[in-house]
Amino acid sequence: MAIRPGRHLALALGLALVGAITLAGLFAPALTGRSPYEQDLLHPFLGMSLQHPFGTDAFGRDIAVRVLYGARYSVAEAAASIAISCSVGVLLGLASGAAGGWLDRIVMWLMDILYAFPGVVLALLIISLLGPGLANMLLAISLFSVPVYARLARNLAIELRAAPFVEAAVTMGVSFPRIVLRHILPNAAGPVLVQCAASAGWVILMAASLSFLGLGVQPPAPEWGAMMSDGRNYVGAYILPSLFPGLAITLLSLGFNMIGEGLRQLSRSR
Repeated sequence: MAIRPGRHLALALGLALVGAITLAGLFAPALTGRSPYEQDLLHPFLGMSLQHPFGTDAFGRDIAVRVLYGARYSVAEAAASIAISCSVGVLLGLASGAAGGWLDRIVMWLMDILYAFPGVVLALLIISLLGPGLANMLLAISLFSVPVYARLARNLAIELRAAPFVEAAVTMGVSFPRIVLRHILPNAAGPVLVQCAASAGWVILMAASLSFLGLGVQPPAPEWGAMMSDGRNYVGAYILPSLFPGLAITLLSLGFNMIGEGLRQLSRSR
């Protein structure tokens, strides 16, 4: 079905917003011509101007430049985390729902254990064991998200298991992995894609929160959560170092949420 901006305004706006932020991050070197690590200790805490649209931070670094480069981290964090959690969760859920029996019970038991932990608590536990850093943060976020995709995929597999084309494949002696990958997975792709888009906003907020706490991307990297953490000591007198990264997080999360809602409306209109 074609996407009409008038009928699917949320999806069109979300795609435009996420696309603009992603492109800005990718082409940050060409747009700025400056390094996000470049310091000017003689000019800290400058206000907004033509030369520094978002001002400068405590080290004289241009906040606008760092916000543009920070888009790379947030988009990459969302993409990597969702790719890991979706791949693992969907495969487990499809296998569990299609096979049933003891495999279904074991997989759902493991998912219930993971789902019992609040996301932040589970992330703190994993990072405290493995240490702070981008890779460990992504692992923590991905692990918590796996049950969401596993439960969704399981429900879809149980529903599709009774479909005539699946029953025909079973009658013809098609192997179980082939049934899952060739017949069930393609028909479950739509709802899974909606869930991926809807989860991206939460992933961005979680990643920024962990970086704000010093458990994710480490300074001086221009990651939005870390930038907000750097600027929190000056909020009372100078809010710009925390304001603009926070606005960027809000806009990117809003864009992904709008995409998720737009895809949900699009799937219902079919």
